[in-house]
Amino acid sequence: MKQHTYTLIALGIFFGPFLLSFHPLVFFIQYLPAVVISVLVVGGLYIVWDSLAVRWGHWRFNPTYVGEVRWLGLPPGEWLFFLVVPYACLFVYEVSRVLFVVTSVHPSFWWIQGILALGFGVLAWVWRRQGYTSLALGSVGLFWFLSVFLAPGIVSSSTFWFFIGFSMFAFVIVDGLYVNLPTIFYNEKAIWGIKIFNIPLEDFLYNFSLLGLVLLVYLQFR
Repeated sequence: MKQHTYTLIALGIFFGPFLLSFHPLVFFIQYLPAVVISVLVVGGLYIVWDSLAVRWGHWRFNPTYVGEVRWLGLPPGEWLFFLVVPYACLFVYEVSRVLFVVTSVHPSFWWIQGILALGFGVLAWVWRRQGYTSLALGSVGLFWFLSVFLAPGIVSSSTFWFFIGFSMFAFVIVDGLYVNLPTIFYNEKAIWGIKIFNIPLEDFLYNFSLLGLVLLVYLQFR
């Protein structure tokens, strides 16, 4: 059972949001086609990143908690992670739209997103010799760059920031479990070494870009 810990945590993330997806207040299940497209497109991209990161030695998985089975270098629970986490967080996005006041999106603020894209791109180049750090910074820059065209003004949306804020709160709990068991070991040469609750700072950037990109694709098909 111990070797299935990673998978069981991922299933636990999915269980609550899926059951509540049928609640008439939000009826999130109606958006399932858009959710599936966004999860497959962005999740597929991050599975490739994850697989390459293992090959490049940015991190490795602990067989004690993830088992010995690997698909493209990744345990089954890691594949499941990229399906259930975006689903759960998009559910949070829709709930926040129903329960909280939504501030107007100001498309004229697109230039702020452009500056953020440029800033993170520059930082990714500065830390280009530090594998995970550079990729994490670059992924955030990619999100802000694409948001200029796909969601101009999203930086002014309270719903967006609630989505990110709540997701980050949940992320600290879940990723905290993963890194403190530990299910994963990081190559200290590939990261800054700055950690919050033992979670590398790069993981927060990774999570932000994953959820941000999932949301961008979702909004195109919703």
